[in-house]
Amino acid sequence: MAYGLPSIPDNKLQFYRDKLFREVSNLFEWEGLPAEIPTDYLERTLIRQGRVMFFYDSNAYGYMALQCGVRGFNLYNQPTEAFAVSPNDSGLPIDFKRTIIHKYDENIDLNSACVLINNMYNGESLNHIIEHYAYRMALVQQAFDTNCIWQNIPVIVGTNDNSIKLTIEKLFSDIMSGKPWVLVDKMLMNDNKIQAEPITVPFLLDQLYGADKKERLLVDEVNSNRQITETCLEIMLSQRKIACEEIKKVFGLDVNVKVRGGEKYGPSYNRIEGHTEDEEL
Repeated sequence: MAYGLPSIPDNKLQFYRDKLFREVSNLFEWEGLPAEIPTDYLERTLIRQGRVMFFYDSNAYGYMALQCGVRGFNLYNQPTEAFAVSPNDSGLPIDFKRTIIHKYDENIDLNSACVLINNMYNGESLNHIIEHYAYRMALVQQAFDTNCIWQNIPVIVGTNDNSIKLTIEKLFSDIMSGKPWVLVDKMLMNDNKIQAEPITVPFLLDQLYGADKKERLLVDEVNSNRQITETCLEIMLSQRKIACEEIKKVFGLDVNVKVRGGEKYGPSYNRIEGHTEDEEL
């Protein structure tokens, strides 16, 4: 009979979802963005939704970066039109539609054009990756919690005398307060008056943590996970770098992006240690 995966309480899953989204939403730093575009909104939307349309609104708003949908495809299977609906103070949503600029059609009127910023290839969000790791982190926490609960099961003492029951309860309460356990009741010393047998629960936390060699992750598995993470980061960075280059060409803005704490990547930067494109590597 096949069984499903263990059920995890929603509050544990949500805790790790929020924590992971918070971490990945701060992976990149943007420089040169117009002041009217909140950087935290830009990254949060890219991570959760996968796509943002960057465009200029000559009527009132100036430069904008909004969560968007796409439709239509060219010969290279690239989307050709982006659209967004934005709320505002009037209570009536505003529709925005723009033609997506690609390298072969960069002469589109700027008032009807936009640059599409993708989080990953084809506008893929990180939702399924976050869900994958949030579940497993919550699963490990539940394993720790369950094992800790079992470690705290009290000793079971059996007796058929109510007065002895009260005496035993008093003795145990004294033990918890640090008082010596001194037996002065002769009835307790008689055979078969009390029977105390501690419940043996194996300690598993060291194995869950990885101290036990049998339970420890293999080096290859750790390296594999690290490679996947680094590959995702490189893909996300490359998509943002492409957008920076297109924004520079289309709108003339010197927008740059870098991994937080790392080198800066933008139109005037190469991916190797911050060298400019004009330098010989």
